[in-house]
Order: sequence, then C-alpha cells, then structure tokens
Amino acid sequence: CALCDEKITMLGKHKEGIGLMGGIICEACVNSEGLDPYYFDTSNIRARELRQCIDLRKQYRNEFSKTKNIGYYLWIDEGKHLVKVGRDYFKFEDILSYELVVDGETLVTSSNAVGRAIVGGIAFGIAGAIIGAATRGANTKKACSDMHITIGLNRSVINTAYIRFISDQTDRESTTYQDAQKSADACLALLKSISVALESENSAPITTESSPVSAADEILKFKQLLDANIITQEEFEAKKKQLLGL
Repeated sequence: CALCDEKITMLGKHKEGIGLMGGIICEACVNSEGLDPYYFDTSNIRARELRQCIDLRKQYRNEFSKTKNIGYYLWIDEGKHLVKVGRDYFKFEDILSYELVVDGETLVTSSNAVGRAIVGGIAFGIAGAIIGAATRGANTKKACSDMHITIGLNRSVINTAYIRFISDQTDRESTTYQDAQKSADACLALLKSISVALESENSAPITTESSPVSAADEILKFKQLLDANIITQEEFEAKKKQLLGL
C-alpha cells in the first residue's frame, strides 16, 4: 500500500482499495482516510503528494477544538480557523468556493442566494429558506435522490470536500427532506459566515508607520535615564552631541 506500506492481499483489510499514479492504496487506508472513490479520483495523484495532504490533515485533526457545528455535517474551530467535514480537515483560508447541488442542479453558490438569505435573517429559521429562495417559481420533482454541498479547496490534491444530506430517493414532502433542507441551509450560512469573517480580516485598515522620533524626544528619553542614574553625565552628553550632529 502506498500509504501504510502493508502488503496488498486478496482478502482482509489490506486488500486493494483504489489506485494512485504508480501505486495502490489498501482498503483500510481508503476507509480510515475517507478516500471514497465515489468522490475522489486518485488516478492522477502521486503517493508522495497524497501523503503530504494526509499528514497535514492529521496535524489539523490533532489541533482541532470544536467551537460550532451543524449536526455531524460541518464542524469549525473559530480560534484556529479550522474546518472539519467528515474525516477531512482544512483551513478557513483553503475554501475557494462552495455550492449546493440538488439532483444535479446547482441551486446555491458562494456568491448568490445564501448572502441575501442571511441578510434577511431567515437562514436558521424556516427549514429550506435558502433553498426555497433559490428555487422559487421553478418546477421541482416530487422526490429528491441527491442533495449535497461541494466545497472547492485550495489544495494540490483532494481539492474538494463534500457534505451529503440526501443520497437515496426521498419524498420532498417528508420530514427527512425538510430536515435535510434545514441542515443544508445552516451549513451554507456557516460557510458564508466564514467567508465574511475572512473578508473582514483582510479588509482591516492598515496602520501607517509612526513618524520618525525627533532628536528632542530622544534627548528627553536619555535625560530621564540620566535622572534615574541609569547612565552617567558623560554618556548623556555624548549621546546628546550624537543626536544633534555636533
């Protein structure tokens, strides 16, 4: 196995899982690292790159301390700017984009309805408020078989994370679907709050450098040192001459 170095067997936990460029990952590593082939195409990833990505993920996992979460879907550590999705961990700053996809159709992206919904104060209120705002007036099917959020990440490998709410045929009038809508809305709102926080930090006013200290101010400081018997009269006179250019 390219990750754990165990011998690939026909049976057992170290049987073949998925393939890398020039290597194979065993099923045990696929499961422990969340490398579901349904989500990730590893065929163009080298083992060294994947190891680096997983090692960094483990570092974040050890540092992570939850401050907010949406069920088991999305967890964040506001102090360390860390996000947990499934078995994956990444930094706030790694998030490039996110979108809600329902039955193959992108309903909400990081730049549209979610922002207006939050401004309107409805994100955590009515179940499906954001999704409802995005689909108002559209013809929708009676059932849904897929609802997930895709998060685009600034990473060389495994550059997406997925939050899945529905994966089986579900009646849109059911409680299960309404709960999924509510969870999706809350996750979108939390992701939006992360981007707003980053924008606020990045747009903080830049403090200008203070103006040069005058010779008179410097002399006064050394006079105070003289009066406190920290320096001698000779040292003070020498410093004063230096500052005055004499």
